[in-house]
This record gives sequence, C-alpha cells and structure tokens, in this order.
Amino acid sequence: MKKIMMIFIIVFVLFSTTILASAASDPAVVIVSPVHKSEIYTNSLLISVKITQPKTIRVKVFEEKQKVNDELKPILAADWKKANGTIKPQTVEFVPEEDFTSINTLSFYTKQLNEVKPGTYRIQVDTIGSEGKATNTSYSLVIVSDKDEQESTKIFETSQSGTLQFLQNLLKSIFGEE
Repeated sequence: MKKIMMIFIIVFVLFSTTILASAASDPAVVIVSPVHKSEIYTNSLLISVKITQPKTIRVKVFEEKQKVNDELKPILAADWKKANGTIKPQTVEFVPEEDFTSINTLSFYTKQLNEVKPGTYRIQVDTIGSEGKATNTSYSLVIVSDKDEQESTKIFETSQSGTLQFLQNLLKSIFGEE
C-alpha cells in the first residue's frame, strides 16, 4: 500500500504541479530536480526538466565559487551558514550548455552528472525563442555536501541514495519543510 501511495504521489507531482524557481520562468518549462535551495548528500546530480509544450530549452550548469586568497574555492553549506548572506559568488561553468527540443505536449529533459564534488551549483534553464535567444529563464540552486557531513533530516533519519534524496526533495516541495 505504501508503494502504491508513493507512486501516486510521484506521478501527481510530475504531471500536475509546477515548481517555479523564478518570476521570469516559463510555466511550460519546470525544473523538477534538483529542487530549488535544496541540499543533497551524494556525488551525483540528477537534472530533470518537465516541458509541457513544444519548445526548445537550453540547460546550463554552473558552480558558484568564492574568492579566498586570490583563489576560487567551492562554497560549502557551512560557508553559507557562517557568511550570513555576505558571500558574493562567482559563477563558473561546470558543464557545457546543452540544447533540447521537445515536439510533444509532454517531455522530460534529464541528465545525470556523476562525481560531483561538494559545493553550490546553479542549474539554469532558458526557453529559446524563434530568433535563438532566451525568452524566459528559470533556475535552481543546490548545495552538494559530503555524505559524512549529513545532519539528521526532518523527513528521513537514514542515509539516502540519490533517488531517495530526489523523492525527499519532491515531497518537501509539495508539503513544505515539516
């Protein structure tokens, strides 16, 4: 029964909700994973974008870094907590941008990035217009932390795989943090 309920929730989330990460985003292009402002404890990053109209998107992945002694260093979760909003990140391309064209009324762009090191990453999805320029932009920030640094979570108390973390983030986006 629990498995059926979990499957129902996942299907419901994927097909009927929208998680908008910014005001200028396209309602037909939704970043499903990673959930905006989430922290994950794995060395892989699953990017998933739901597209509900025929469109072309451009997906870009950046790492946010900070300058420390004239050297760019990753911004870790502890850095954000200590800085109290004073970090001015510098954006560095993490993987080359990639275009994806959907010709259906429901499509998903997915990409898994493996061997991701701890730090802060920004996934940016641009909707590309007929002139080849971005017409709308959505983004999602995610902090990747070491599994060893994982604090107890509010939903699950055990260590999580990438799949469980993805499901947890989906549930958090639907029902809130608690």
